[in-house]
Amino acid sequence: MNLAPTAAAALSALVAELAALVAELAAAVALVEAADAWVVAVVALDADEVALDADEVALEADEVALVAAAVALVAADDASTKRSHFPLSVFPLIGCEPLEVCDSLQR
Repeated sequence: MNLAPTAAAALSALVAELAALVAELAAAVALVEAADAWVVAVVALDADEVALDADEVALEADEVALVAAAVALVAADDASTKRSHFPLSVFPLIGCEPLEVCDSLQR
């Protein structure tokens, strides 16, 4: 195929323009991919922060559970102490010498 010099130059110019457009399109795609990677990184950071917040909430829940267990132990001890002293406060003691068994009578 034998093209005239002006036609060959015009064709070369069109090919160069097309190559420039393809390069611009590749740059735009790279920019979109970079923005996508940035969004993924931000979402990952947010997920890490949410996970840290969840860990803190779990630790606080553990602390609350420990305090509740301590309160329950104190309440149980208090209840058992009251229960063991109740007969002594209501019933008189008779015969509490060292070799005798302490008996309680109801009046």
